[in-house]
Amino acid sequence: MTIHFLVGRGTVLAGFLDAQVHLALIDPTHLPGGGIARVLDLGGWLPDGPRASMPDLAYAHQFITAPGGYPSRARWAAPGWSCEVTTAAEAVTAVDRQRRAGASVLKVTLNSAAGPVLAVEALAAVGRAHERALTRPEREVLA
Repeated sequence: MTIHFLVGRGTVLAGFLDAQVHLALIDPTHLPGGGIARVLDLGGWLPDGPRASMPDLAYAHQFITAPGGYPSRARWAAPGWSCEVTTAAEAVTAVDRQRRAGASVLKVTLNSAAGPVLAVEALAAVGRAHERALTRPEREVLA
């Protein structure tokens, strides 16, 4: 990215953080030109993975949801964007899958108006697995 400064004109600001994006739905290479220096991608997936042309990135990878839960039936959500879990054991496996995919945050969907939501036991297991897998000193977590 080339940056041009016009001496005596305008104000230079630090790059902005967009904390609610879905990079799989947009072309992320346009974000830096609009002043977005960091993004928090909260679900979907990055088919090609992070690229150098993207802003600094933290991402959730798949949405963790109940079978048939939001957004698994949404028109905009491609197959594979949701990781459906029923039990506490499946929830732990789902968190491990997100971590192996490079996730640094999790997105658990709990929109009961749009479909089923995780049972309390599965939701608690996501929380425990998150503590174990994603919150490490060497990993920056934006949340």
